[in-house]
Amino acid sequence: MGIAVDRQEHVVNWSSQFDRRVTQLSAVASADAVSGFVFGTHLDYDPRFDAHDLDLAARECSDPEKPASFRRFARVFLPFELDQATEDPLQTGTRLPSRGIRVHSQYTLFAHFLFLKERLRQAGDLHFYLDRDPGIVRACFAAFGEKLRSGSAEAFLVKINKSMMIDDKKRSLATTQGELAKAQRRYPGLRRMEVAKRLVVDQLGRSDPGLAERWLVHPLPTMGEPVKEVCYCSDRGDLSSEVLAGYVLDARMLALDRFFMQVRRRLSVLERPIHTPSGQRRWHGYTVYNPTVVAHLLEIFRVTYNLSLAGVDDKTPAMRLGLAESPMTLQDIIEYVPTGRKAQ
Repeated sequence: MGIAVDRQEHVVNWSSQFDRRVTQLSAVASADAVSGFVFGTHLDYDPRFDAHDLDLAARECSDPEKPASFRRFARVFLPFELDQATEDPLQTGTRLPSRGIRVHSQYTLFAHFLFLKERLRQAGDLHFYLDRDPGIVRACFAAFGEKLRSGSAEAFLVKINKSMMIDDKKRSLATTQGELAKAQRRYPGLRRMEVAKRLVVDQLGRSDPGLAERWLVHPLPTMGEPVKEVCYCSDRGDLSSEVLAGYVLDARMLALDRFFMQVRRRLSVLERPIHTPSGQRRWHGYTVYNPTVVAHLLEIFRVTYNLSLAGVDDKTPAMRLGLAESPMTLQDIIEYVPTGRKAQ
């Protein structure tokens, strides 16, 4: 099972005329690379506590004098950290939530991978396709270290040029397809996929740095992933070039990118804000004021996306994964009662 993991940023409007900076939060999500089923999406935010109350409690137990990793309230972002910082630990022009608390992103990432570990405890071989985020990589290795060492899991970094315009994508795709056609003439009789695998094997044979530092060009790009490179970061030295080349060709982020795109398109309050010269301090028309609403919307949409929204194949992600036989209506979801339980 291939699992794509990445983060998406969301903006929450300012709620006080005395501080018109927006709040920026991050949601980590993971999806099955083939079916598109989204296992979870988690926001780095906790609505249960008040930042100023925790700030007072942290000062009472001398958290400000301790190294960050030894603090009692280490997982949350508290006002005293802003007082201590020589540089703004938040992004320039943003602020902490006016209600609830922001969680340090590394804690959210670790929790997300521990969540995956529990959900996928009976799964066989796992291949993780990770965004180039050091926090995501560390969290993956911390939660799945045993599987990665034993070879029952692999981890790959995937780098995609997402800033290309349509015409640039078409030109890049045409160039790559021309190179693949030339390679097919060098290997007559081989299918397209086998030729692509041969091109990856050729890259692996070069005397470059170790695999953990080497980016391999993916020879089969698509319009969704026009320029793609893959780095094998769980190298144990026990895979043949042929096997590893096949793994590299399987690496993809498209399923998760499609979910993120649908979040932007279908949830108006989570659309990407339009930036202006004073954009970070400007009110955003559709954006919510309460971060809890963002967390609720993401979870509601994740369930709807998995169970109700069918693709061009008339199947939902849950159907492709074998968890459902047909698309479910919202009423079906709300009234669903697991086997063996009584309806309330």
